[in-house]
Amino acid sequence: MPKDVIWKKAFVISIIILFIGVGVYPAIAIYPKESPEINFNKETSFGKDIEPKEYLFQTIIDIINNPEVKILFETTKNDGECICYDYDIRSVFQKILFKKPILIFSIIFSKPSITHSYLDTNYERGCDLTYILGKENVNLIVESIKITNTEFFNDLNNIILNNEELYDKIYTLTEINAPNENSSIICSILNILLLGYLIRAGLVGFIGKMFEGSIISKIFDLLWFKNWELAGVCLFIYDFLDCDLIDT
Repeated sequence: MPKDVIWKKAFVISIIILFIGVGVYPAIAIYPKESPEINFNKETSFGKDIEPKEYLFQTIIDIINNPEVKILFETTKNDGECICYDYDIRSVFQKILFKKPILIFSIIFSKPSITHSYLDTNYERGCDLTYILGKENVNLIVESIKITNTEFFNDLNNIILNNEELYDKIYTLTEINAPNENSSIICSILNILLLGYLIRAGLVGFIGKMFEGSIISKIFDLLWFKNWELAGVCLFIYDFLDCDLIDT
């Protein structure tokens, strides 16, 4: 039997086991919580005392909700993803399934929304994934991102630079993105968020291909588009701040 067929069957079986295990796992889990949480206020040079994570989340939400940005996303909706990525989704799936299987359920079946709550949830997932996969693998995954539609990001850049409110927010992010113990605050948070989005993209994309042409595939496509809006803006800010791979 071809390896791809074996893998797909194993994946489906794993998902079934995961559903069954959802009610059992919390009672037997011994997985330790060690998240690279970043919790402190940063005073900018112009006197504002700001909590970096919350300010970043609000900036992401404000950018996505901007009317011009909404139109930009809609016009590129049928063009496919504006980024690509290349990592071993099988290896990642196996590691998560072994260490914290309930996390797969959370990643795949959560409904994306443009809210602080969803960003917080995705941040927490990213922290869990960072712990499970390790810094080296996290960097390889984030490093695999390639921009395939530079025009989209150029247009997004022009909208933000020509909008005084959004530009001020981006400028404030550069102010609070000061190094802290060899890491940049905002870049560290973005790194964790992008990891969560990329793992979701890989898992959802794989399932979508398995059920290509069916209603299940269409549902996953709709879920991923909302996720792509968040990922695209995160990637824009990541690139704008000239973030490098960091010690997460």
